[in-house]
Amino acid sequence: MELTLDEYLTIATKVIKKHAPSLLKDEENIGEVARYMMLADKKFNGTGTRHGYRASWGKYRIRSLLFKKKTQKAQTIGQQLSVCEDVLYPKNKTKLSNRTNKMYHSDLDALLAFCPPQYIETMRAYFLESCTLEEIAAKEQLSFQAIDSRIKFCLKKIREKLNERNLTINDFIN
Repeated sequence: MELTLDEYLTIATKVIKKHAPSLLKDEENIGEVARYMMLADKKFNGTGTRHGYRASWGKYRIRSLLFKKKTQKAQTIGQQLSVCEDVLYPKNKTKLSNRTNKMYHSDLDALLAFCPPQYIETMRAYFLESCTLEEIAAKEQLSFQAIDSRIKFCLKKIREKLNERNLTINDFIN
């Protein structure tokens, strides 16, 4: 028995709603899952049930769409964080109009006001004292991953607060 396109789309919507409702926002995702279900019906070899085979192909496509979405979001955040990091701790401090080290410290302190108080020391150690993540982790008795997460969290917070005020980091420190 052949299904119509509308039937495939209805089944795909139900599967997405059950396993990943966030994908329902984009109709392309529903179409992609429906396409995989059509392929599953075409490649069905008689082992198990057609319904189970179709559902497993649909779930596989949902997983790959979620991974793709997560990867794209991570890349965007990574690019934005690297811009923040370059401004906060430039490899060549003369990049900030030959400012003195004291002025550089005051710029960083002003930006750190957007961070949670318990994370400020971590940020100072990383950006001002040039400590490695391992050194900071040992000093604060936390894991390497916790320190890495703190730094990324703070950079994200700084970026969010500046975006709320329609500012860029360059506007803020110049």
